[in-house]
This record gives sequence, structure tokens and C-alpha cells, in this order.
Amino acid sequence: MNFHPAIRTRLARPGPEQRMLQAALLSGLPGGSDDTIFLHEAELPTGVPDLIAIEPRPGLNLAMAKCRRLERQHLQILHFLNDSGPNTAEGIVRLLNQLPKRTDMALLDLVKADLVVQRGNQYVSRSVSKVFILKRIIAIEAKMQAWHKALEQASANLWFASHSYILVPALNCLRAVCQEAQKLGIGVLVFDGKRTRTALRPRRHAIPASYGSWLLNEWAVGQLK
Repeated sequence: MNFHPAIRTRLARPGPEQRMLQAALLSGLPGGSDDTIFLHEAELPTGVPDLIAIEPRPGLNLAMAKCRRLERQHLQILHFLNDSGPNTAEGIVRLLNQLPKRTDMALLDLVKADLVVQRGNQYVSRSVSKVFILKRIIAIEAKMQAWHKALEQASANLWFASHSYILVPALNCLRAVCQEAQKLGIGVLVFDGKRTRTALRPRRHAIPASYGSWLLNEWAVGQLK
């Protein structure tokens, strides 16, 4: 059986914010596509985003990706090599505080999965464009009033996301909300009870931004047909 990293999810808490998010989804989120995969209340190291919208890049062959068996340690090493450049097994053990034997096994798995190439005693990650299937990872935090808290969590979501939004109703202080959000590179979605509009576009951040981006990438591989 193929294994892809499981992402634990929390049951959504009933209330006005959940109802607003559900209604906003039904009205159609700006920029969404037919291929978008939605993940609700995912438990991640930086918190529990209300919604993650994942958009795969078109035209990729997923046959080999669906055969790989990766765990969190694999993804941590993969991101490290992608972010920092080639390194040795000893260097990975030292810099990531990993166990030598488990690191050797994880590197062997990554080479077999064609995600990493071994050149002598160095390990090199393959080009992101060839192995990272996601075009966008969009995180959304919904709040009826406490928009400062929404901005805090939306900022934390940049650990893994290419785009991070808050979703609010049509607040009287919307201009102030947008001013604060712009400083952080966060987008603002407004649901007026009938439709969702973009009050402020977010800054785009490069992905994969962390092993969290890779975790969502591998989860998406398991969801796609």
C-alpha cells in the first residue's frame, strides 16, 4: 500500500465563523479553480488554519510520485537540501540533529524516489519544478471580529503557504484591517453575505517555504487521481 504523510485534522468548531467560511466557499473563492483541493482544520506545527486551498500544477505525471513512501524526516531532509544546497550525510546529521543510521536510510529512500541525487559523498536535491507538484498553497483564516488574531495566524501560515488570507465580514474598520494586512503581506477576503470579494491581494511567497510545504505536497499527491 502506498503511503503519503498523514495530516491530522481537527473537527471544525460550530459557530458564526464556520458558517461564514462555508457560505464563502459556496459563493466561490476568488481565483479558485476546478482542480483545487480543500483541507479544513489541518493540525500543523504553526497552528490550525481554518482552510488550506491547494492548487496542483497541470500536466504533471504523478505515477512515480504515487509510488514513493515518505515520512516527515524525509521531507525535512529534502527541504534542507533544496534550501541550503548539496551536503553530506554527516553534514545533515550535524545540522539537523538527526540520527546517523536513520539519516542514511532516509537519504537512500529519497534517492530511490528520484527526489535526491547522490554525487560522490554529496546529496543534491532535484529541481523543484520536476518534483514539487503544487502551483499555489493558499491559507485562509476566518474571523468575525478579532481580525488582529486572524492576522497573527495568517502570518504564521506563511511557514508553508504561497498566499495567506484572512476572511472577514464587511467590517466598518476594513480600511484599517487592509493597512495592517498589507504590512504583513497578507490578503483580505470580504464576505458580504452573498459573495466573496478580494479587498487586498496578498504578497506571493515562494514555495516550498519549509518542510510544511512538502508535507502538503505529498498529501496532495495521495489525493489526486
